[in-house]
Amino acid sequence: MKCLVSLLFVLFSQLITAQPFSEYQSFSGTYDFVLVGNTHNEAENAGGSCTLLSESSATLGLNANQTVVAAYLYWSGSGTGDFDITLNGELRTASRTFSIQENGLDYFAAFEDVTSQIQALTTNQLTFSNFDIDVSAHCANATNYGGWAMVVVYEDAMLPVNDIRVNDGFVSVSALNPMVSITLEEPIIYSTTTATIGFLAWEGDSSLANGENLSINGEIIQNPPLNPGDNLFNGTNSYTGSTELYNMDLDFFDISSLINETDDFLVIEMNTAQDLIIMNTIVTKVKDATATDTDGDTVFDAQEDLNDNRILEDDNTDGDSLANFLDDDDDGDGTLTKDEDYNNNGTPLDDDTNGNNIPDYLDNEVFLGVPEFTSASFQIVPNPVKNKISIKVSKVALQECNLKVVSVSGQTIIDFGVVSFNNEPVLDVSILKQGLYFLNIEHKNVSVSKKFLKL
Repeated sequence: MKCLVSLLFVLFSQLITAQPFSEYQSFSGTYDFVLVGNTHNEAENAGGSCTLLSESSATLGLNANQTVVAAYLYWSGSGTGDFDITLNGELRTASRTFSIQENGLDYFAAFEDVTSQIQALTTNQLTFSNFDIDVSAHCANATNYGGWAMVVVYEDAMLPVNDIRVNDGFVSVSALNPMVSITLEEPIIYSTTTATIGFLAWEGDSSLANGENLSINGEIIQNPPLNPGDNLFNGTNSYTGSTELYNMDLDFFDISSLINETDDFLVIEMNTAQDLIIMNTIVTKVKDATATDTDGDTVFDAQEDLNDNRILEDDNTDGDSLANFLDDDDDGDGTLTKDEDYNNNGTPLDDDTNGNNIPDYLDNEVFLGVPEFTSASFQIVPNPVKNKISIKVSKVALQECNLKVVSVSGQTIIDFGVVSFNNEPVLDVSILKQGLYFLNIEHKNVSVSKKFLKL
C-alpha cells in the first residue's frame, strides 16, 4: 500500500529538492520494532569539531525469545556522501540513496537491507565503521553531522498481532522552509487499537528550540524531560534514554490517544523557525484487529464489529457485561463460540444450522416470541444413537411439530414432516451415516436444534 505524501514548502531559491516519504515495507504478525544506532559527532555541531568519528557502536539488546524478521541500515551526514561502509567487519554498499540541498549545502542518506547479516549475529554488539565524510564546508552554519541507525523488526510470540510499516524519505525543515506535512496511509483503526510511532531524524540540536515541534493529527507530541514539545529534535534516544546522541534523534511515542476509529491517515507535521531538521525514517505499529483474537474464540476482533462502525465496545449480542470481542460465548447459550464451528472448517462465521440467517455463534436458540420454547425443553434419547431416537419434552406443552434431521453443513437429510407430541415421538434414523447431526424442531414458525451423534 503506497503512502500519500503532501509536502508544503515555503519556496526559496536556496532550497532545491527532497525525497518525499513512501512506504518501504510492511509486516503483520506477533511483531514489534526497535531503532538502534549512534552518532559520529563528538559534540553538538554548533561549536563542535569539524571532523567526525569514523566508527561507533550500539547494542541491539533483543531477548532470547525475540527473533529478527528484518533489519534496515540507514546512515547519513553532511556533504555528498560515503556509500561504502563496514558493519561488524563486513563491507556494505548502499542500495538506495537520498539527498537534499539546503542553502547551497549538500546532505545525504543511504540505505542497505542487512537482514541476513543481523539474523546470523551471535552478539548483540553492532559496530559501524569505515565512515569517511568531509563536513568542513558545513561548520560555518553549524550543520556538520554524521551517524547511523538501524530499524529492526522482530518476532515475539507473546505479542499481539501488529501491523508494522517502515516508511522513509528525506525531507527537511529550517528557517528557509519552516513547515513540512507528511501524510501516511495506515491500516483501518479500531477503538481498542494501540499505536506507536518511531522516528529517525538528523541534525537536531538541543540548544536550538525556536518554533520547533512535531504534531500527529494536529496534536503536538512530547515526552518530557527527554523530548519536550518545543524541542523534540534535541539529540536524544528514547530507547536508551541518552541525551548525547548528538545531531540525530531515535525517538518513539505512544500515539494511541491521537488516532480515531474513523481515521484512515496519520498526518505528521514538522515545524521549526531556526534549526535544520531532516526526517529520514518513520515506523508505525498498530495493533491489527483484522488478525487479533482477544477472547480466543476463533473470530477476529474486526469480525466482531457487527455494526461496522470500527467501535468494538458497542457490539454485545447477549447483553451481558462483555462486548463480543471480549466474550468467548457471544450468544450466551453456554456453548463457547469456538465450539459452534459445526462444519469444522476452522471458523464459526458460516454455521447456521437452523437456517434463520443468524450464525449459530450469535444465535442462542431462545426466541423472544416464545421464551419457553428452547433447546433445553427437549432431550434426545439415546444419544449417541444407532437406530431410533425418542424425544423427551419438558417445560412446554406441545401437540405437534415439524421435525427434520439436518447435516452440519445445513442440508436436510430426513424430513419427518408434522409429528404428534401427544405421546413421546420415536424417530427412525438408521439410514444415517455415522457423524454429527441436528434435529430441527419447529413449532408455530419458531425452531430450535438439538445435536445428536449417529453411530
